[in-house]
Amino acid sequence: MQVDIQYASEPIMAALLIIATIILVIHTRKRTRDLPADEKKLGTPLYLSAIAISLLGVASFVNYLINAAVWVVDPLLTYFQLSNIAPGLLTIAGLMILGWNRYYAVPIVMMILTALVAILFPVLGVAMSPMVFIGMFNLTLYILPIGLFGYLTIKQRRLTSFSLFLIVLTYLMFPLTAVFTDPIALGLILLLRFFGPGIAIIVFLKSDIGFTLELGGYSAAVIVLGFFLTYFQDSPIFLAMTDVALVATVILLSFSAALGVISGTYTLGRWKTSRNISTLTLGIYLFTAGIAFLMVALNNIGFFGFSIEWEYIVMILGVVVLIPLNLSAFLALDWKNGLLIPFAISIPPVLLLLLNYPIHPDDIAYRSLIMAITGILQNVIPFALYITLWRRMRKDNAPGRSRALFLAVGIILLLIAAAGGNLLTIVGSTLIIISFTGWLLAVTGYADKLLKTEAQGE
Repeated sequence: MQVDIQYASEPIMAALLIIATIILVIHTRKRTRDLPADEKKLGTPLYLSAIAISLLGVASFVNYLINAAVWVVDPLLTYFQLSNIAPGLLTIAGLMILGWNRYYAVPIVMMILTALVAILFPVLGVAMSPMVFIGMFNLTLYILPIGLFGYLTIKQRRLTSFSLFLIVLTYLMFPLTAVFTDPIALGLILLLRFFGPGIAIIVFLKSDIGFTLELGGYSAAVIVLGFFLTYFQDSPIFLAMTDVALVATVILLSFSAALGVISGTYTLGRWKTSRNISTLTLGIYLFTAGIAFLMVALNNIGFFGFSIEWEYIVMILGVVVLIPLNLSAFLALDWKNGLLIPFAISIPPVLLLLLNYPIHPDDIAYRSLIMAITGILQNVIPFALYITLWRRMRKDNAPGRSRALFLAVGIILLLIAAAGGNLLTIVGSTLIIISFTGWLLAVTGYADKLLKTEAQGE
């Protein structure tokens, strides 16, 4: 069953909104748990917001079912009533936060009016489609929470208000998918739609985070995963479903990409305080490796049209992305004399590809051999360096040594997965996700906690 790509994004949007709802409820319970009984009502606006977000999620899933022609109840009426209640509840929540109790009647009256319009539309005799006519009333109702939470964001500078503002604003972008049908424009709109729940999930999950690059980085992990899963539903391998192993492989690669973006974001956040160049280059590697594997996954579901150009881009990116990993290993040992080695190793395969473009990569003489040698060197060198660092730290019984160990193990697993130049096997993609999981444990310090090698008091 093939579904239009904009509608394929709706179950992903629904899942993200439901996840955001659950996290918001947990976040609110934690914030109000220790408050006196008479102050626990301060959490009511957030609980109302959680209900509204969940209704938006259900509305998105209903919208998907409508397009798939599997919804048996009155589809448009159900969709509009769900998407009608949500902004009304959010408006009430915003009014409660501001203490503007006298205005509660405004969203309530507008909800009732929009509901009546949706129910009575068949007998109104309006010469417009129900989607357009009822949608105009619906849009008016959405303007209220956008204005309220936008005002709260400016006034209070709180990310919770900003997240709710973004959720409503980006949710409203769905009609734009019918206007901008160009594939690039459509892709950008879908990315922006996921931005709302992506930001909200991170804000509700990490209440101590601020308006920082880390917020954007962590949200990007959610967004790229949602983006991939949307286009995956429209891919030949999903629609045919004849190769289950390949389906599982590209899904594992997409989750590896998300882990890479998360690990890179965390590491770059640490660099902001440590200003350690080795940490900076490692963070760059993890983040760009995540993006690179996302492109590999997208390329293999036909997102780029299986073009030779994108095959070249993916191969060159696969070489270049390993440069910062090698640099981080040299810098970790303070072996600055070897910093040119990663660049020297990368030049031959990149030049070979550039000089032979647009010949099909499989027809380039010695390509496989040169790419294999380069790949081995680019992985063996940082593996050896991080193992050397780990052995030195273990000899001195230095805390934090498991970080180097887990980085080294992840690198060797990456090399094994890429053996033969083909990651598209279930074994290869499994090793890749294990590598990224190990790297995440390494940079976050959990590797040292697992092996009891953290500094005393941590």
